[in-house]
Parts: sequence; structure tokens; C-alpha cells
Amino acid sequence: MQTQYYAGWDGGGTKTLCRVLYQDGTAPQPFTAGALNPNGTVAGQCEATVADLLRNMAALPGGLDACRMLCIGAAGISNPATRVHLQNALQAGGYHGPVTFTGDQQTALYGALGGPGGIVLIAGTGSICYGQSTDGREARSGGWGSLMDDEGGGFALGRDALAAVVRAEDGRIAPTVLHDAVFKALQVGAVRELIGKIYAPGFGKREVAALAPLVGAAAEQGDAAALQIVEKAGRELALLVRPVAEKLGLQSARIAFAGSVLQKCAPVRSAAQTQLQTLLPQLTLAEPQGDAAAGAVLLARCKAEE
Repeated sequence: MQTQYYAGWDGGGTKTLCRVLYQDGTAPQPFTAGALNPNGTVAGQCEATVADLLRNMAALPGGLDACRMLCIGAAGISNPATRVHLQNALQAGGYHGPVTFTGDQQTALYGALGGPGGIVLIAGTGSICYGQSTDGREARSGGWGSLMDDEGGGFALGRDALAAVVRAEDGRIAPTVLHDAVFKALQVGAVRELIGKIYAPGFGKREVAALAPLVGAAAEQGDAAALQIVEKAGRELALLVRPVAEKLGLQSARIAFAGSVLQKCAPVRSAAQTQLQTLLPQLTLAEPQGDAAAGAVLLARCKAEE
């Protein structure tokens, strides 16, 4: 086995996945570490994650010097200060080889479709659509954060579930199974307790997004409020795709779904697919070939061969 390799990191808010590909096509088992985004983690967490990943890479045949290119994909990485932060952490960890940085939407596209010429629709905690044509042109839609956007993502689903609970409590909508499901999940017995829970320090986007699976489960039971939330999510996710496809001339291209909501919440996935068939009937839904870390490895190899 050749010792030279390419490495790809998929940096997230809770964990980072590293995949390695040797030049002969073989790949060792991937390894994980903690959160990577220096803008959204506690002090020192980013440096600890980088050091942990580099220790694993150093233990590979050839060590760090055998890495022909490292590609790091993460949210917020377009910020120059973030890149400098990561560069310093890499050097402190003993890595002095070539590195390229990119947004996690591009690594998701390359992982899902194996390269450019398509679109990826991502719905995790938030939501974003990204496309890249074969001639390198790019377009994105959404991903503007929970205060302004992120419709169809886990946070929006959880927020809408909470809204349905209080609306049902008031009598503004019919009773919903989301009421008891949310109360059970958050271990509260009354709306006043619920308010105290969700506005308490430490209850943030991640905790709200964790309620998203309750919407899917309620929709599968035929709950009217949940079905309305799911229909809205599917519509908003499909709307993310249209401008990307039109800007790049990819109305007949492949599209892949990524992110926990679209991968694990069948009602939302089905709603988004139905809406897309109406808006962009010539798009072809493709099953993802790999994850974002696999996409980062592919991008690393492409960059090294330029």
C-alpha cells in the first residue's frame, strides 16, 4: 500500500469526522473527534479537536508528511479569521502540509454526487441548498440562520411544534398529539413550566431542533397540526432548490438530500420530494453516494491534482 494519502474533515457543531484515501484507492477506518467550528464552541475546543485528529493522522503509515492535501469542510469557514485560527491550530499540531478550506455544503455535494454537476439540499438543524455546475459556477439558497431563515430544518420544525402546543392550549387550533409528546420530551406538566424550560439559559437551537422527530412521528399518526408543519417544511425546502437550479441551468440535473431531517424524517422527505416534482419535474433524486467527509477527501484529491 502506498503511504501517500488525501484527508478530508467534515467539521460539525458536535463532532468532526475524518476520512483518509490512499493513492492506491484504499481507505482506513474513519475516525472522529469533537466540534471544530471556532465560532460556536467553548474556548480551546477547536484546538483540541484539531490536535486529536492530527494525532490519528500521524499514526497512519507515512504520518503527517504523507498527506498530499487536507481538505477541511465546515460551516462558517469562509470567515478569514476562522481560517487563520484553524491554520494556527494545524501548525501547533505539527501539520505543515497543504490545506484547503471549503463550506460544508460543497463537501456535502461532492460526497453525495461524487463531484459537480448537481444540487444538494441539506436540512439538518438549519437548511441550505447548494449547486455547482460542471464548469465550476456555484449558487446557494438559504442558510441564513434561525432568526431569518432555516425553514424546513430541525430548528424550524421544533419551533413550529412548540407553537402548535401553545396554540392548541389556547384553543386557536384543534388539540394535537404534539402537546403530550412535547411535554413528555421536555419533562414538563403545564405550559407555564414549558415556557420556563425553553427560555432558560442553555436551552438553544440544538434543544429546539431535538423536538423535530416528534413532528414526524405525529404526522405519521395523521395529526393535523403536524401534517401542516410537514407540508410547510416540504414547500419551503423545495423553494430553496428552484433559484439554484435556475441560476445554474440545472433544472434537469441530479439532486441529493442530506442532513438529519431529510435523511431520518420520512414525512418531511416525502413532502419535499412531492413539492419538487411540481416545481422542477425534470430533476432526478439521487441517493447519496457518501457523506460530507467523503466529499472532503474527493475535493482534497482534486485540489492536489490541479
